[in-house]
Amino acid sequence: MKQDERGFTLIEMMIVVAILGILAAIAIGSFSSLRLNAYNAAAIENARLLFLFENSFYDEHRQFVAIATADINASGTINKNVTIDGVTVNFSVRGLSPDIGVAAVVDANGQTVTVGARHKSSSNIVAIDYDAVSAAFRKKTFSGIFSEANVPPATGADDLASWSAYP
Repeated sequence: MKQDERGFTLIEMMIVVAILGILAAIAIGSFSSLRLNAYNAAAIENARLLFLFENSFYDEHRQFVAIATADINASGTINKNVTIDGVTVNFSVRGLSPDIGVAAVVDANGQTVTVGARHKSSSNIVAIDYDAVSAAFRKKTFSGIFSEANVPPATGADDLASWSAYP
């Protein structure tokens, strides 16, 4: 008399585990790419926010403000006192992510600005130039510690012409 066999054979279990492994490898590859895109999107939002504050400050005071990566504090704010025509004015930005380095490079007269940002886990710097023909973001692959030195000097020309178009 034969007993009812229950369960799966070893071969069936190995096939299921192999299929799950293949699916996991595909998912992890996609997840890694999506995570990098999210880092870059967060850097773009920080750069866009700083760029908007720079333009607002310029509209009021007719001068852009140079921002170093060290100017952002742990809570994601920038508070910097700037002297314009002998008067001290506060440049303040709130809502930045502290995981993202931002920098604004201005020319000697404070009349043009280039803003860049980089998430600490990303391999790209994203930047926008006030004088560029298109107001689109550009990117550059970078490894190392991000600082204002990684953003091109601000001039009256398109300072990011050699950078790749973003996305």
